[in-house]
Amino acid sequence: MNLSPPKISASMTQFSNAPRFDEKRLSMLRDDPLLMLAETIQAMRLHLWDKGFIEFSTPVIRAHDSCDVIPRIPLLDGRYLQDSPALALRRQLGRHDKVFSVGQCFRPDRIDDTHLQQFHMLDIYIRDASLTEIVDLFREIVAIVFDGPVERLSVAQKLRTDFGVDLFKDPDSMTALHAKLAEAYGSPDEKLFPMLDRWISEEVEPLSLNKCLIVSEFPYAAEARAKPKHGTIAVADRVEFQIQGVEVVHLYEDDPDVRGFVERAKVYGHYGPEDDIIRELVESGQAPRHSAGGAIGLERLCAVCLGLTTIQGFALSPEFLSEYERPS
Repeated sequence: MNLSPPKISASMTQFSNAPRFDEKRLSMLRDDPLLMLAETIQAMRLHLWDKGFIEFSTPVIRAHDSCDVIPRIPLLDGRYLQDSPALALRRQLGRHDKVFSVGQCFRPDRIDDTHLQQFHMLDIYIRDASLTEIVDLFREIVAIVFDGPVERLSVAQKLRTDFGVDLFKDPDSMTALHAKLAEAYGSPDEKLFPMLDRWISEEVEPLSLNKCLIVSEFPYAAEARAKPKHGTIAVADRVEFQIQGVEVVHLYEDDPDVRGFVERAKVYGHYGPEDDIIRELVESGQAPRHSAGGAIGLERLCAVCLGLTTIQGFALSPEFLSEYERPS
């Protein structure tokens, strides 16, 4: 099933000087999602090289599992498949100030309209970048394929409106938010992150129809690695781009207090052994304290730009996949 592509607006194209897909090309690619994915990767890769970025690969087979919230697919020998290039790519900032990776990722998700077990992510990291700078860069990159209106929304302000929880000033706001969401969903024993994730998918993502909604000021529980927002109690310097009700970009400014983010990660269920590896790399000077980065879910972005309501058409060579992974 197809939707009409987002209405064209000048707001994104005026922001970007990158080469762009016009409506004629998108129309030609609508019946061939994998060709759209290939051309998108090529265009973004060339644009980043032109801007002075260096591309690094990251290890697809990892020694450690990730975290309770996003577990990795285990191999028979006790190792795991990569679910995200992020931390391994951040390590390469010890070699170059601007780095990116186009990587295959694997997660044990239930396959549906927005999830595949094998997919591609474009990850980017910049040494000494601010959140504003990384948001501007990702707007420029997304504009290669999406040329529609842009709006902004603060999660913290919406939570204050909906639940009376003040993440900006109240020291007990995270406890209060947990209680409010548990009451709303009738789940007193549920952890905070799954309920917050559900609330965002039900109450925030639908606001992004026919536009790119830049969503900011998330609670700590959404991204433990992000730097605390200056002058707030429980707001993280994290941003998402949502288009057509789908999260297509997430990014954040790294917390230079690496021990602090490891402790937050443990509290909110985001901790994995690689968090301590990056902490050790930062403390030894092999990776910088100050950086910002993020990622684009490439199949998701291509799907919403083509007006598709599912990413199953992006399954790679389905004849070679297991029966469980093949598009229905």
